[in-house]
Amino acid sequence: MSRRGSSVRGRKAFTLIELLVVVAIIALLISILLPNLAAARQQAQGVVCKANLHALDIGLAAFRIETKDVWPWNLWSEYYWPAGAPAPQMTESDKRTSWFYKLYPKYVNDGKAFFCPGDPARSRYDIEKRSDISVGGSGYGMNYVLRHFWEPILYHSGQVQPQYPERTILLAELGPDHTNGLFGNMLVWRDAGRIVWDDGRRPWFGGPTWLTARHAGSISVLSFAGHAVSVRTREMLNRPILSPADSSYDDCYSGNCTMCLDTRDATRQGYWTGTPHYNFARSNMYWWTGYMARRAQTRAEADAYFNSIFSTVWPHWRPKL
Repeated sequence: MSRRGSSVRGRKAFTLIELLVVVAIIALLISILLPNLAAARQQAQGVVCKANLHALDIGLAAFRIETKDVWPWNLWSEYYWPAGAPAPQMTESDKRTSWFYKLYPKYVNDGKAFFCPGDPARSRYDIEKRSDISVGGSGYGMNYVLRHFWEPILYHSGQVQPQYPERTILLAELGPDHTNGLFGNMLVWRDAGRIVWDDGRRPWFGGPTWLTARHAGSISVLSFAGHAVSVRTREMLNRPILSPADSSYDDCYSGNCTMCLDTRDATRQGYWTGTPHYNFARSNMYWWTGYMARRAQTRAEADAYFNSIFSTVWPHWRPKL
């Protein structure tokens, strides 16, 4: 018998215990790596999401050049468009008149720029289906403050700007990323592309909030100044929305949040007095900053300024394209 043959027969094989230990180590490494890989994927999707917001910002800038500094109007959608509902007339509550269709395809020709790659409802988007109210149109929402603060004056960006545009929310990505059995789908906030300052719960709507935390606990937000940033939201999903008079909103008030200013102003004259809202001050982002007019120190001064420019803004309201 050769030496080689005897050495092969004498070699010790792996025992069952050793194999199990190896399998356990591999399983442990996978369990450690998978969350990191998932977080890395979410962060990568967040980068694409911010790139989408930059594309929309360029489209918005082009739109405003042609419309003499007017933001795309129509953020109206006080109800969910369920599948099978009768198509509305061409009114302000019609999907076809929404702000994102004022950009697509003339100013933003890539339909994929209107939804986040990490959106679990992304397969259900089709921006070409303008009249199909059962299909999502935009995964990004425009700040609903534009409609509810002195419409239509706030749409005229050449006349009115927040005091700190780089800290004021213009667009943000939409959730929810779950259904909880409500309406049976996640398109409830993706109808006319708007974001509200709170969880959206009203006497006529008790569904899930529009907020999500899909990018490792954050969402992508575009400011009025064109900055795309990450805003921490995970804690907001589990925290009750309080009145701006609450001490936990001190940081929001210090950031010149209009809603907090209105509530804490000694004269109590603000439109938004006592309005609960999501507090994103930790990410240095706010729903509106200052008393609506850049040089106004009080709400009364802002109101007087708005009244003085109304006749200037009105001729440019809803220009025809």
